Amino acid sequence: MEIVYYFLAFAVLILMMALPFILAAIFLALLLLGSLRVAARYKRQRRVDIPGAALILGGILAGAITYHWLRGPKAEMATLQPLVVDRQLAAELPRTWVVDYGAVNVAFDLLPRKYASRVLNARITDPGLLASIPGESYDAYMEEISLMDTPSCNAVLASGRRGADRARECVMHSIVAKADMAAGGPYLKLEHEEKGDAQIVNFMLVTDAGARPIARCMGRAPREANPWLAMVRRDRSLDVASSLYKCVGRAAAGALMRAVATGAAG
Repeated sequence: MEIVYYFLAFAVLILMMALPFILAAIFLALLLLGSLRVAARYKRQRRVDIPGAALILGGILAGAITYHWLRGPKAEMATLQPLVVDRQLAAELPRTWVVDYGAVNVAFDLLPRKYASRVLNARITDPGLLASIPGESYDAYMEEISLMDTPSCNAVLASGRRGADRARECVMHSIVAKADMAAGGPYLKLEHEEKGDAQIVNFMLVTDAGARPIARCMGRAPREANPWLAMVRRDRSLDVASSLYKCVGRAAAGALMRAVATGAAG
């Protein structure tokens, strides 16, 4: 009996995954049938076939309603929201960025455009560097990502390629002690966070006095509570994650400074 339940569950899974295509086929059939009826009636009697026209309108209306139903709740794309407003602080924002992960991609976005002077990872990720540090000392270091000034790297940067080869051609990893970072002056730290259906990147100003949140990029992707509908509805969190990436890019390009200076979201 248990195998029957597995079979039924598998059948329901396939049906739910195929549901958008089944509905699309039904609505296309309605449109085709209605068009054929209208064309045939008009050709014979020079009159509009009311049932055929109703099929066409019903197919269009049902398709639009179903499309919005399958899309699910609308996501809120990420926007840059200032948490403090201080013109002097905006003019003195540090050009050293520390991210909690993904520093290589951030370095490729910021360093060639001169949006930042240094980009670091909050933890060591390079295997060679990890091997050189005693296990109990990992938390005492950060990892700086630098781009080499070589013809091959410059060619990769000019091409705009976004593959693993660009890291091999361009990236240098080096160890930086957190104590040295603290002594070297303030820096910006980006921290990713999730609160319910919200995805957030916090911009923290780190000084001797501690970490102070100054702005954040935040977007929302309502989660589908119904597991059956989740099979057919699009995962909007991917769109929000992409908008977060673009929001950080806007912040680096000057939006962060404007937001802190004026209090205007961007």
